[in-house]
Amino acid sequence: MNQPELIAFIFKKYLEGDTSPEVMTAITQVLEEQPDFDWGALMQPYFEAGKPDPAFTEDRWAAVLQGILQHQPQQKTAAPVVTLRWWRWAGVAAVLLLVAGTLLWQPWQKQGKQPATAFTGVQDRPPGKEGAVLTLADGTQVLLDTVKNGVVAAQQGMQLLLQNGRLRYAGQQADNDQLAYNTITTPKGRQFQVQLPDGSTVWLNAASSLRFPTRFSQRERRVEVAGEVYMEVAPDAQHPFRVIINHKASVEVLGTSFNIKAYDNEAAIQTTLVTGKVKMLSDPGSKADEVLLQPGQQAQLADGLLHIQPNADISLVLAWKNGLFQFDGADVKTVMRQIERWYDVEVKYEGPVKQIVFHGKMDRGVSLKAFIGFLGDYGLKATLEGRVLTITEKK
Repeated sequence: MNQPELIAFIFKKYLEGDTSPEVMTAITQVLEEQPDFDWGALMQPYFEAGKPDPAFTEDRWAAVLQGILQHQPQQKTAAPVVTLRWWRWAGVAAVLLLVAGTLLWQPWQKQGKQPATAFTGVQDRPPGKEGAVLTLADGTQVLLDTVKNGVVAAQQGMQLLLQNGRLRYAGQQADNDQLAYNTITTPKGRQFQVQLPDGSTVWLNAASSLRFPTRFSQRERRVEVAGEVYMEVAPDAQHPFRVIINHKASVEVLGTSFNIKAYDNEAAIQTTLVTGKVKMLSDPGSKADEVLLQPGQQAQLADGLLHIQPNADISLVLAWKNGLFQFDGADVKTVMRQIERWYDVEVKYEGPVKQIVFHGKMDRGVSLKAFIGFLGDYGLKATLEGRVLTITEKK
């Protein structure tokens, strides 16, 4: 019997009610020695439609995983390490959390049942979705969430077309026409994609903005951003691409892909290069402080100082674009800043906040209640009233 078969056999024994020290020790050993073990593949047969296991019921499954939790030894650390995983099975909505080497179950969405979690408010908030506000050069605003596919505006011979959550230009504008600037803004709880007149594509995360012209000048391609954006710039050696970031920094590029994170409530402005080559400047009007990035590097501007992080985690940086939350060494407040932007809430803290270190990934499609419910297992209580989410420590 190979190792995966042995693990499946041990887990099956537990399902059948065997909680002997030998079985529990074996499960504990797997959780400790193989934190990345594919539990989803092991569990999936129990959730496949039309192929129920005789030992499986939803209540039984909850009891099984809670039982593992109760048998697990508690780690004594100043800052508990939380590792997140998200799986989806047909007919069952569940969040499985590998927490400090412990497998947890919370049956969030069972009709008529309320999970025993820290979420004490009766309200919930849906996850963010595609949408943005387009402000045209003449001040006209278009709520892109509410319009159908097709032409949403016409400017100087150009048409702005909306197609399945993406805005793009069509047509040809004369070079002697005066530059007109539009702005795309994503409120909290929204994200959007824009194709610029030169063919470059920009993805906007929640609470972000992009200011861009209906056509680029003959000297350079210049846009302004705030919040977080990912860009794939169309190559054009004759017209360098320049990004002004919050009027505090800039990035110069010929053709490449990169991510910019520049929220006002974050400690630093970050530019992470995925492909190509870019130059980041600490002052849009000066080249006194600049760094040249290679793929996989990140430039960070904090307190007026610019430096390079040589080995950036690209999967972490681009998790938002790929529909994920990903936390590697993030504390509670770092995590909750993302929650604020994606679920359009205001997070407040009453008293000191427990130190917890988060690792792992979770689908950004989960509801707010499903996301924060597990905090109760770490001594935190969350209460939602309207759009205000209050975090406190349990007494």
